[in-house]
Amino acid sequence: MSHRLPLNLPLLSVASALLAAAVGASYAYVDLSLNRMGVSGTAIGLNAAMPALGWLLATPLMPWALRRFPGKALLLALLAVAALAALAFAALPDPLAWMGLRFLFGGSSGMAFRLVEYWINAASPESHRARNVGLYAMAFSAGAMTGGMITPMVGIEGWALPLVM
Repeated sequence: MSHRLPLNLPLLSVASALLAAAVGASYAYVDLSLNRMGVSGTAIGLNAAMPALGWLLATPLMPWALRRFPGKALLLALLAVAALAALAFAALPDPLAWMGLRFLFGGSSGMAFRLVEYWINAASPESHRARNVGLYAMAFSAGAMTGGMITPMVGIEGWALPLVM
């Protein structure tokens, strides 16, 4: 059985784990930082919803984006947007700006996750698809867990955690 897309499951899993770690770290980093800035609990909760809203609104754009851009170029662009948004947290310590940054970070990382999942599903032979998706899900979950654990070790002051994200 031939597949249109090459599958490098270890590379895709590691990349997804690293991005999931950044997402996990961002939740703790932004929420703790906003609390330190004196932002209300309600505003912190609204801010925390922005990555999910970005992911939710961006995901339906995937078919359109894949028709117009090569998959690898799209993935690199999404990762670049996520990285720039993560760095902008330290550069723009403003709660309102962080809502937009979290929206961008969530939307771009969410689309990157969708794209990787698509590749794994499309390129995996049917006999290995469930195993491959399971390995990807395990790497993703381990990354998200690691990101949350990194935050207390690195701290929320300065550029250290945004650079890790």
